[in-house]
Amino acid sequence: MILERLSLRSSFAEFRTPPEAEVARLAEELLERTLDQANAFGGAVYLAAPEPPAMAKERVDGELPRELLELVWNGSEALRLASAGEVGEQLLIPLRHQLGPIGVLQVVFAHGRSVGNETLAALLPLIERFAAAHERARLGAMLERERRARLDAETVLRETTSMLVKHQQVGRMGDFRFNTRTRQSFASLECYKLFGLDPTLAVVDFEVWAEKIIPEDRQRTVDELITSVANLLPMNFEYRVVLDGQIRRLQCIGDVDRDHHGDLSYYGVLTDVTERRETEAALRRQQSELENALRLASLGELAGSIIHEINQPLTAIAANAEASLRWLAHAPPELDEAREAAEGAVRDVHRVVAVVNGLRSLVRGSDLQRSRVRINDLLRDVLAMTRVELDRARIRTQVELQDVPEVDGDVTQLQQAIFNLLRNAIDVLKLVAGRERLLTLRSAVDGDGVRVSIVDVGDPISPAQQAKLFEPLFTTKVDGLGFGLTITRKIVLAHGGRIWAEPMQPFGMAVHLVLPRL
Repeated sequence: MILERLSLRSSFAEFRTPPEAEVARLAEELLERTLDQANAFGGAVYLAAPEPPAMAKERVDGELPRELLELVWNGSEALRLASAGEVGEQLLIPLRHQLGPIGVLQVVFAHGRSVGNETLAALLPLIERFAAAHERARLGAMLERERRARLDAETVLRETTSMLVKHQQVGRMGDFRFNTRTRQSFASLECYKLFGLDPTLAVVDFEVWAEKIIPEDRQRTVDELITSVANLLPMNFEYRVVLDGQIRRLQCIGDVDRDHHGDLSYYGVLTDVTERRETEAALRRQQSELENALRLASLGELAGSIIHEINQPLTAIAANAEASLRWLAHAPPELDEAREAAEGAVRDVHRVVAVVNGLRSLVRGSDLQRSRVRINDLLRDVLAMTRVELDRARIRTQVELQDVPEVDGDVTQLQQAIFNLLRNAIDVLKLVAGRERLLTLRSAVDGDGVRVSIVDVGDPISPAQQAKLFEPLFTTKVDGLGFGLTITRKIVLAHGGRIWAEPMQPFGMAVHLVLPRL
């Protein structure tokens, strides 16, 4: 017995057949019994398979023409073929059951034997039993496939459910569904654990849920729930419950189930956010402590800045007061000179007040006292303030002021910033020996701003020192406090400007600041 493949066209392509081994067994059994029953010479069984039909053949040379097989396959009656050569008469019998064709049975008789209707009638019980067996095998195979598919689906469902439970356990969360008409909820096991509820409860009544909320949060939570349901809004609120003697904070996030038919329902997730909120609270406390520390540091910076900034005017006040006393001690007293010295002391007092107020506003972040400022005039005024010190240190000044627009700024603070830069350059140039002490003061237009540059020819500093120039408490002076350039930077930034320093070649340093123009 040989099994082969043969393609036939029929609607049977959509029919699911039994496994091939079972098909072969049934075909062999049908052919064997048919040959015995009909005392035939040979035969073949052409059966449909999931792809081309299978053919069981015995003592038959060649194959039937495809057109002939299709004629019998799609028909309902047997076809008798006359003798041809050494081959006797043949019967081609369609094999069918209620779902459609199964195949074709070929029976070949010995040469010279006549085949009548009684032969066909004798074979019909065998054919019917074969069709019934084939149908049982088909149904059995289908049931087996469905059983395996069900088992696979159950396995996937178990794995998915297990993963869902584990994810909820790790995240300390659970899912729920709330029926707004019955006011009942059912939820996952993890949800029940969050409330300490009996896991065997089929549903949770509204009153049972509300009773679990601590009294301080209960009414607010119920009101928020009612508001969400009344307006078909998403739920997003938190409340506290007591679990195992500890207060836990739960977050409820839910939304209307618009795909659900029937009672209006919400679905959502409950999450234990206790640790998260405690961490956030700890971070807020640390932030508050840091802000307090920064305020204290600002107060210390303010104190150091005041000392730094009023030292010069206080010295001038003392000098003017002493000069006034000396003029008054003359005989007769030199009243005009004494008055001039006293007026100088008054001016310096006003300057001290302006400096202190400006520094206090700067540290507190108060609004600037803005006005239209002519930068070139401001530079000349500050240069005049330092003229005595420049001359005493034998420093030559080079002024290169271009025609620049006005800026919007606080005159006192901008004077203080330029004064700090000039005084810093003077301190650096005092240490220069063996070459001319030159300080250059420049102004120029820089895009949408006005740039001011103070350039000295002092000894170079290291890149590490340059990177720290504007940091508080950093100084290269023996008696310096390290606040001058820090204050200058704050003033420039408060005006929406920028400031930076760059080394010059072969020596020296240039400090540039840019202020927005009007």
